[in-house]
Amino acid sequence: MAGVFRMQLEATANTAQFLSGQADDLAKELADIARSWGDLSSKWTGKARSAYEPAWE
Repeated sequence: MAGVFRMQLEATANTAQFLSGQADDLAKELADIARSWGDLSSKWTGKARSAYEPAWE
């Protein structure tokens, strides 16, 4: 029975580590998107800018 629990703990730890890496990757990707949006929207004026601005505030 102890072996079963050990395997579950290892699987849980492995899954947690994988998900942590995925979360880090997602955070980096979102930061890149936000940076790209900032670069792009700083050049826009009028309706083009105001149409998308609220979603990023």
